[in-house]
Amino acid sequence: MNILSVRDLRVRVGSGHAAMTAVDGVTLDLPPGGALGLVGESGSGKSTCARAIVGLTPTAGGQVLLDGRDYAGARGRHLRELRRRVQLVFQDPRASLNPRMTVGEAIGEAAAAGRRLSRQARAAEVARLLEQVALDPAHAQVRPGALSGGQRQRVALARALATRPDVIVADEVTAALDVSVQGSVLNLLRRLRAETGLGLLVISHDLAVVRYLCTEIAVMQLGRIVERAPTPMLLAAPQHPYTRALIEAATLTGLDGEQVAEGEPPDPLHPPSGCRYRTICPVGPLVDESRRICVELDPAAGVDGRRHRAACHFVPAETVV
Repeated sequence: MNILSVRDLRVRVGSGHAAMTAVDGVTLDLPPGGALGLVGESGSGKSTCARAIVGLTPTAGGQVLLDGRDYAGARGRHLRELRRRVQLVFQDPRASLNPRMTVGEAIGEAAAAGRRLSRQARAAEVARLLEQVALDPAHAQVRPGALSGGQRQRVALARALATRPDVIVADEVTAALDVSVQGSVLNLLRRLRAETGLGLLVISHDLAVVRYLCTEIAVMQLGRIVERAPTPMLLAAPQHPYTRALIEAATLTGLDGEQVAEGEPPDPLHPPSGCRYRTICPVGPLVDESRRICVELDPAAGVDGRRHRAACHFVPAETVV
């Protein structure tokens, strides 16, 4: 059984004429100890999806399952249980850490949630967690403002680990860090997963990050998953034209690429009919007028039979060996 499963998750944001579906029918699975990357350009809905999974953003439909139990729309005790078991680590540790609390107070507060700990036991737990993220326990006495960006992100990870979660959702955790310290944080996440068996959901626009951390990648475009496959397979042979565009932009492969179609980017408030990528797709009706199926039929309907479950009418069927 998967430790975390998301089924047909939907999130609506805004109101009135400005309302839009930011997450539209997302389905994901994370096995115990697994590492899944959720990638896509800015505005694709990745972070909104992450916040909905941990209960920080209301859902408009779907399920968030932990060990088969649905926590979507959880309240009270069930919401506290969800947030203990699935911890979100934010992009900017300066915004997520209280500048008035010492590092020890911030971590100790999380460690004591739902548990009765003596002052001595709390201090010992804080020291253990700081050592786990490769920080000197003496940092417990300082405030976040006195730390470097990499150290603050390690403190944020220690605080997340304090609740003894089953899953950590890492939302662009290296985006606010200098290049010189990004590698050390990625190495830390990789080591923590190996040592603790944590499930890891990595939200990123950077394919290099998920390539290093994750065994599987799901690609998100305009609120929907358009492709999902094991990391080596997806990077070596992407099936959806949107995925190919992401990889080419990141210069991770030697793909020659296709003709770049000129068109209007899809409006998230009023998504186009059929395929949502068709207005800029380099293989769709903009370059081949005979491909009217892209205008008339949503490709999400046939993903089960296609390679990488790609939401594209022109992806070959999956070969069954």
